[in-house]
Amino acid sequence: MSSPFLYVALGDSITEGYSVPRKYGYAPMFTSLLQGTGHQVTLRNFGIKGMTSSHLLTQLYVPMVQQSLQQANLTTVCIGGNDLLYAYVQYVFYRNTLIYSRVVNQFTVNLNRIYSIVRQHTLAPIYAINLYNPFPNSRSASHWIPVLNQAIARTSERWEIPVVDIYHRFKGLEHRLIYGYRRGVLSDLRLLGIKPIHPNFLGHRVITEALWEVIRRS
Repeated sequence: MSSPFLYVALGDSITEGYSVPRKYGYAPMFTSLLQGTGHQVTLRNFGIKGMTSSHLLTQLYVPMVQQSLQQANLTTVCIGGNDLLYAYVQYVFYRNTLIYSRVVNQFTVNLNRIYSIVRQHTLAPIYAINLYNPFPNSRSASHWIPVLNQAIARTSERWEIPVVDIYHRFKGLEHRLIYGYRRGVLSDLRLLGIKPIHPNFLGHRVITEALWEVIRRS
């Protein structure tokens, strides 16, 4: 008889599986891979569209989330994209480049607190997923997304949390892996219709494969 296994996914719309049918997000696809190892896997996906690191901190005080973490056999954290997206919106209004550095600094503080709270509730493995760049032809995105990824790497190393690198998996393949991809510039966000940010089915499969490889190695 297969043993029960609980996978808890924390994050934003990418974790939620926005832009693809529910079963084709990386979290349910990764769950299917886990089931192939002989476990009876349950997924609790707490990903929410628009979630920032500050919002995730608040979510971690919800009793159902805490209870799930206490029962978890594995947890993933994928957060930060909306922090930078909101920084861009502020920059459009105020034209102050310091906005980005302040957001990255606050994100780093928040991520430390996120890891601290998650670790208080579970001793099971935690994996972080970094950010891909949906706007490779934008100078600011091409600068600040790697900066945020460095913050994820440093903070995760401090907590001995492995990082799943999807940044390099997506690099050069954005047009194939991002739903509604246009020109790869931030101004694409201002156009009507689909916002070219989220992974398509192939993108979610790439995330799933990257996560699976890191977990198998560790």
